[in-house]
Amino acid sequence: MLARDARSLFCAALLTLAALVLLVSGRANAQDVGAEQPRILFLMPALDASTRAQLQDALSAQLSLVDAELVLRDDEGGRDAHALAQAERARAVLWLDAEAEGRWLLHIVDVRQERTVVRRIDARGAQQSAAIEAVAVLAREASRGGPLLEEAPAEEVAVPVEKTDPPPAEEQPQAPEPTQQAAEPEAAAPPPAVRLSLFYGGVDFAPETAFSHSIGAGARLDWSSGFFAGVHAGWAALAKPKPPGPLVVQRIPLGGLAGYRIKLAETLWADIELGVLVDLLLRSTRDPSLDQADGLRALAALAPRLRGEYRPVELLGFFAGFGLDLAVTTLRFKSANEPYQTLLAPSWVRPALEAGVAFYP
Repeated sequence: MLARDARSLFCAALLTLAALVLLVSGRANAQDVGAEQPRILFLMPALDASTRAQLQDALSAQLSLVDAELVLRDDEGGRDAHALAQAERARAVLWLDAEAEGRWLLHIVDVRQERTVVRRIDARGAQQSAAIEAVAVLAREASRGGPLLEEAPAEEVAVPVEKTDPPPAEEQPQAPEPTQQAAEPEAAAPPPAVRLSLFYGGVDFAPETAFSHSIGAGARLDWSSGFFAGVHAGWAALAKPKPPGPLVVQRIPLGGLAGYRIKLAETLWADIELGVLVDLLLRSTRDPSLDQADGLRALAALAPRLRGEYRPVELLGFFAGFGLDLAVTTLRFKSANEPYQTLLAPSWVRPALEAGVAFYP
């Protein structure tokens, strides 16, 4: 009887122990299922192949430290961060906007915290490697909702994401503070960039001469706002009236300019320019019948231009343009005797062409 009771107690103890093991195992499995690996969606911008590869390697290395999964997609614009995050089951969505001065704007949308952080990163020249590493570190922090997303430093701008439900009352007075702090770094504008150029210039100078060809050099300052201003000088081929005669005119064009530059594509730009042109005319003649002795005269004109420039690398660009020289003053070279024949009379409206290469030191 005692043996039977002992066996019964032993069996009951085994059953209880088995139930406890199954219960603990079930809870562990439930925790494993619930602890889903965080996913980070990164929208890769249109960068060169080398920069894309470095950025992908840095992102993979940093996210592997926190056991987060990286999902890469090409950035096609028109993005809806919440829809993309839902489609990829991602905790956060990140993308880059490249500015003309070589700086990056990194956008981080944390879906759980329902807020966006915009971080300005300097990626110019030798600083690009550090910029790539900074992007990867921010992606790692986004995967775990780290302090970089909870409290934005002075160079970050925190913008609340649109939500269907109103935010809690205690969060409302804190929203404008990061934005006010972020306005301080924007106060100092970057210095203007220097642009040097060598170019060919052609103009239909006068009906009595062939198309006038010249070479020139220019220098200008380009501001980040798009405005620019500069000067240029040239040396033209001799202007010889037709039929050939004793009169020869050397033209030296000098000018100042101002305008606005527009970015059409990643490497394509357009300039809208208005210039003031002064043509120095050095005339020489061996014919005493002319009423003008050898000497120097000047003509003034307005010179609007429309120019396109292809800039495949940061330091070099190729450009071409066209426009008009609208004379403000003009003159005539004519014979002194009847019938007072006009030998050379520059036109009031002169079509002009240009093409050359630009350098950005």
